[in-house]
Amino acid sequence: MRGILKRLTTPRVLALCAIAAAMPAAPAAAADRFDGPYVMLQGSRAATATELFGPRGHGPQTNDAEFAGTGLGAGIAIGYGHTIGRFHLGVEAEAEFSNSGWDHGAEVQRNFSLDQPRSVGLSFRAGRIVGDTALLYGTIGVVGARLETDYALPSGRRFDEEETVLGLRVGAGAELEAGHGLFLRMEHSRTAYGETAVQSSGSGNEDTLDTGSARFRIGVGYRLPVAGAPEPLPAPEPDRFEGPYVGAHGLDGLLRARQSGERGDPPGALAVDRGAMGIGLGAFAGYGAAFGRFVVGGEIEAEKSFARFDQHREPSGRTVSAEAVYSVGAAVRGGFVVNDRAMIYGRVGLVRTGFDTDYFVANTGRSFDSEHTATGLRVGGGTEVALAERTFLRLDYTYTDYDAYAVEYVDRFGRTAVDRFDPDESVFRLGIGYRF
Repeated sequence: MRGILKRLTTPRVLALCAIAAAMPAAPAAAADRFDGPYVMLQGSRAATATELFGPRGHGPQTNDAEFAGTGLGAGIAIGYGHTIGRFHLGVEAEAEFSNSGWDHGAEVQRNFSLDQPRSVGLSFRAGRIVGDTALLYGTIGVVGARLETDYALPSGRRFDEEETVLGLRVGAGAELEAGHGLFLRMEHSRTAYGETAVQSSGSGNEDTLDTGSARFRIGVGYRLPVAGAPEPLPAPEPDRFEGPYVGAHGLDGLLRARQSGERGDPPGALAVDRGAMGIGLGAFAGYGAAFGRFVVGGEIEAEKSFARFDQHREPSGRTVSAEAVYSVGAAVRGGFVVNDRAMIYGRVGLVRTGFDTDYFVANTGRSFDSEHTATGLRVGGGTEVALAERTFLRLDYTYTDYDAYAVEYVDRFGRTAVDRFDPDESVFRLGIGYRF
């Protein structure tokens, strides 16, 4: 299955399991909090990314390009968990609807798109309880998803296909007890569906699509009571989240850009959802102050992402690539202490990111390297779980909408052309920090 290792990033799961394994044993009462059947409603921020390969034009030309889009989703899950000592094992079934997909629109070329409207899955979870009110876990499972493709040719012919594909999903998350059988969950996962073939022209040509998806999900669940009266939750400790702190995180995200310009002779409008997933590293520092169970503060951050998307049209077309080279930013945060070990928070801030965009036009032999720095509004949220007296684990999601920028180049007809890129980023971050 080409690309499956590229689309699944297991280091975050292994890191989470290693951190959890080092934690002290959970009290006996913790087993009652996480045992038994449960039902959960969840919302998601979904991303779908596809690498496409197929023939183009009337000669021996090929197009190898990456597309991506984001959307929202909602679903339901049912499961069962059991604690053995300080370890937790579980199984879960889920169903989800979403509007995640991407689009390639062109006036003088073919238009095509991909949507992933729904999925069902079965997964297994393994984790460890921190204190007696938080569970850190990794998950692995199988997903069946509906993929819908739509091709429209300049001649007016259309090719619509629907296919149910199986994928392998891995992820990591945190579950926080909220009392009275209720719990909160935050989870990030990647799914690789592998290759599918779809008809792309009236002559029987096919495009090969290698598709993957990412989900950041927030869930609210209810665990059915088990035998015995539940222990009351320990009193929350807001001072665990006060004071200055530093930390580092790994990130797993999607870099996407809406590319628009003109193509063909005579020229026609083009609008494409480019994008690809990638990992990265970052560091952060900040300060928090507690007011009862509420915590407010500020934070600065710096990141290096390795997400990059490409298009190669060979042998006589253009090569286009774009990547986010670095990011620096500042944000304000507001949080609420859920229990003695965990805080949930929201954040908003500004970032400055350097973008490097390269063009190569094969039949002219000319290259164009364009560097831009764009400002973006970054919003998001997550959870912090106290691992020990001064160390904490953080899981969060951010979405950044950047200012657009333009790239000037000379096309294959010798005309000066301008393409506009409107980028955004969707990033999950798993970090560990130290509070002074």
